Amino acid sequence: MNFFPYLPLALLVVAAVALGVGFQRARRFGKAGLLAWARQVVLLAPWPLYLGLWLLGYFPNVLLLLGLLLLSTWGYVFLGRQVQRTLPEAAANQESRLPVMSSVPPEDVKQMQGIFGIETFYATETHLQEGGIVFRGNLRGEPDAVHARLSWALQERCGDRYDLFLTVGSDGRPTVVVLPRNPKLRERSPLQLGLAGVLAVVSGLTMFALGDRLGMPVDLTVGAVAIVGVREVALRWQARRYGVLLTPPFLLPSSQIGSFGAFARVKTPLPSRKALFDLAIAPALTSTGLGLMFLAVGLRLTALHQGTLELPSQIFQSSVVVGLLARSFLGSALQVDLISVHPWVLLGWLSLVISALHLMPAGQLDGGRLVHAIYGRRTAGWTTLLTLLGLAVAATLTPIALYWGGIILILLRDRERPLLEELSELDGDREAVGIAALFWMLLTLVPLSVPVAERFGIGGLP
Repeated sequence: MNFFPYLPLALLVVAAVALGVGFQRARRFGKAGLLAWARQVVLLAPWPLYLGLWLLGYFPNVLLLLGLLLLSTWGYVFLGRQVQRTLPEAAANQESRLPVMSSVPPEDVKQMQGIFGIETFYATETHLQEGGIVFRGNLRGEPDAVHARLSWALQERCGDRYDLFLTVGSDGRPTVVVLPRNPKLRERSPLQLGLAGVLAVVSGLTMFALGDRLGMPVDLTVGAVAIVGVREVALRWQARRYGVLLTPPFLLPSSQIGSFGAFARVKTPLPSRKALFDLAIAPALTSTGLGLMFLAVGLRLTALHQGTLELPSQIFQSSVVVGLLARSFLGSALQVDLISVHPWVLLGWLSLVISALHLMPAGQLDGGRLVHAIYGRRTAGWTTLLTLLGLAVAATLTPIALYWGGIILILLRDRERPLLEELSELDGDREAVGIAALFWMLLTLVPLSVPVAERFGIGGLP
């Protein structure tokens, strides 16, 4: 069964629900909130319009989508400036209401003010906000050590009812933010569980349908489940290691390759950039390693004439990594129109593609989390926008880019929630691994040009 025709409708429904929920939340923040919501609408608008035309039976040129995206980007920037102009007024109005609206009792505020000192963080300003309290001042030590001491002192005075964030304020100064813990974040929503279950069933059907088309429904389905499962185990392992709660895994069905893996949102604050990095790199490394193993063994068995799956040899031109690996194992055997490969080649390729797609530097994907951990929140926001523009251009070549553009815009465009301690930089080893992972993503997703493929003898007759 081909589920791809239903994906535009599904994306439209999800977009409508997301915008409706966002509008209800934005109303509570007045003009600034509504402008921020309108900014999101402008950012999302091109995709529902384009997919809506698709559902009506009109298949517009991709140039129309590019034009809509350019207008959307201009509107997004324009509304962003309006939001910035509105914020000072909103902040002033909020400050006048703070004694009434603050959710932190006055006695707790006094206790919090007592945790600071000249050896840790010298607080010079205190601002009450609706959600909690902001302390601005001067940092007097290493960020991780200061955060540990302040968190311990806060817990001693106020118990475990608050989270303490050490971050950078809008003025570039070190800032401490104390927010009440939300116990509902630790609860499992029946809606989330139901959605995760539905997506798991649909993904299972698309995996089985792909395997059935290729004549190996059980083998491919089991292999794909193993690939997705290994990624999820690695993610949950790191989450447990750092004491972070995640949502259930939401699988992404695909009619092209069965499944695009799964994503999960972080429900509770991550302790540091190091934790965010490890949470992102663990599933990427495990699925990439598993994919390389499947691919190498499958290519070796193919070279030994144990291939049972006939594919066009030009397919090896669609990835620099896969094409060069295939050339090293199969040599001149690729200089034919059709080649029989071992099924493990397809499984390895599937694992590498899933890993690479999740390494795109956007939002809450593995790649977006890596950029956030290495370069900070501002850079992560810019790479998300550039990734979406790149996917819009790539949509002229493959519908997968259109699918992922919609997924990122509707579900994963937001940057990760604030870290408890965001001032400490990553160590050099992690930074190098992260940059290498992003480079590997490009090598996996970027195809070989025709001249290069012909030079290496990949695809087609000699």
